[in-house]
Amino acid sequence: MDQAAIKRCVKLWQKRLLLGHWTVEVEFSELDGYAADCHAQPEYLQAKLRFDTGSDIDEDTVIHELLHCYTHGLAHVAEQLAGADDRWKEMVRIEEERLTTSLEKLFTQDL
Repeated sequence: MDQAAIKRCVKLWQKRLLLGHWTVEVEFSELDGYAADCHAQPEYLQAKLRFDTGSDIDEDTVIHELLHCYTHGLAHVAEQLAGADDRWKEMVRIEEERLTTSLEKLFTQDL
C-alpha cells in the first residue's frame, strides 16, 4: 500500500476496532529492522503509528499496530514490574507481541 492507502486503512480499522474516539497519528519514516510500530498512550486516548517507508505494509500490519492500543497499558505495567531486569522486559515484549498477534488473527483469518 502507498502512504495514502495506509492512512485510509488506519481510519477504517480505527473505527472497526472501536478506537474512533482515539487520536491516532500516522507517520512514515525509515525504521531500523521492523515494518511498523505503535506508541500508545491509553490514558490520553492517543497513539502514534509509524510505518517504514521501505516496507510493504498490508492491512494485517495496520490492524496489528492499532491493536497495540489495547495491549500497551498492560505491557507498560508489566515493564514497570520488571524493573531493570532486561530478561523480564524482553519476556514482556514477546508476550505483548504474541497477544497482539493473536488478537490480530481474530480479524484477519478466514473462517
